[in-house]
Amino acid sequence: MAVVGTKEILGQEYDIDVSKYGVFYIKDVAGEDGRSDILGSGDTLDQATAKARIELNKRKVKVQVPFITKNGQRGMATALHGRNRKVLTTLADGAKQAVDQHTRVFKPDMPKEVLDSYLDKVQRERELTAEIRKIDKEWEFSLGQTVIAAINEAAAAKAKPLARIKS
Repeated sequence: MAVVGTKEILGQEYDIDVSKYGVFYIKDVAGEDGRSDILGSGDTLDQATAKARIELNKRKVKVQVPFITKNGQRGMATALHGRNRKVLTTLADGAKQAVDQHTRVFKPDMPKEVLDSYLDKVQRERELTAEIRKIDKEWEFSLGQTVIAAINEAAAAKAKPLARIKS
């Protein structure tokens, strides 16, 4: 793609790229990682500009989406990060986080009894996993490596010393 100029949209300048197929792209300025986000694209500059304007307006919207984390903390999701698109959240204790869009959480109206039961089961699962690891550490071995070592040991016991070659 070739940068062919800039376009002012909602008071800021954005790069205009055109592909070898004639598709226009409006791009955000490259961030620290060197990548730039495509804000809009289209067969014409007007189409690309319109899509970019819609995307930029979406980025300004703030929402209030309540949730409960998998460890029982209540929180509020407020927006998507402008560049990396992570979900911006604030937990009840005031901690702010940016979490992946695919992060699974509970509905805010989940009954306390159900949440407590879930957390209890998670705790029991951790305890059982720790016990399993302890047993594995003491009693587990690699069958393949042990068989190979036994074969090598048996072969070495049967091997005859090689006659020295005189030069």
